[in-house]
Amino acid sequence: TDIQEINTTDFINLLTEDVQLIDVREPDEFPHCKELNMLNIPVKSIPSSTEKISRQKKVIFICQSGKRSKMALQLIRSELALTNVYSLKEGLSKWAQIKEHISHKTTLS
Repeated sequence: TDIQEINTTDFINLLTEDVQLIDVREPDEFPHCKELNMLNIPVKSIPSSTEKISRQKKVIFICQSGKRSKMALQLIRSELALTNVYSLKEGLSKWAQIKEHISHKTTLS
């Protein structure tokens, strides 16, 4: 199985590129992570929302623990045969670490 899972470090590095971030959690789940500017498409809505998924950019699916984002990734890869799609391993359980890097980056620029 070539599920493309990326770890937190790879994710933080990819944020410097033009990527599309898709939050596959339910809209009422926290943390909201406004800093990431994610598009919310709950995993069960993925099959009916494929038109919202970028064909040009790298797409990273994100959830709380990495389970649902992996499901979303599998769905999209079977539906659209896209190869530029990734799942954030361990999801937003690492949010504090990610947020720290984001705020650090923005203060540097």
